[in-house]
This record gives sequence, structure tokens and C-alpha cells, in this order.
Amino acid sequence: MWFEHNLYYALKTADEYAWIYSEKPNWWTGDNVPEGYLDALIRAKKKVDELKPLSFRVENMLEEARDKAERLKNRE
Repeated sequence: MWFEHNLYYALKTADEYAWIYSEKPNWWTGDNVPEGYLDALIRAKKKVDELKPLSFRVENMLEEARDKAERLKNRE
């Protein structure tokens, strides 16, 4: 979801291209592309092309991550 979020806003604000930097994934051959990356790219591009909203809020994911980190911290 984080990848889709970043792609969506990159595509939405770009004039034409949104560049993706990656060390291991090879987008041309499909080698080492993590599961879900291509689907996230397609979903983000489709939403931007159709002028649709992202449909989820990254703030919710960040809050869940903070809560989980706090719970793990309290275990120590």
C-alpha cells in the first residue's frame, strides 16, 4: 500500500513521467520485482488516469505502525 501511495502521488503531480529508483528489481525483465509491486503500479496509474482518489489513507497505516512499535517497545 505504501508503494501504491507513493506512485499515485508521483504520477498525479508529474508532468509526464514518474521515475522509480530500484537496485535489485529489473522492471524490463521482471526479475526480482517484489510481489505486488506491478499490481500497485497498475492500480495507481489507473486511478490517476481516471481522476479517482487514492481510496485509502496512509495516515492510518502510519498510526498502526506507531502503535505496533509502541507495543513492542513496552515488551522490553
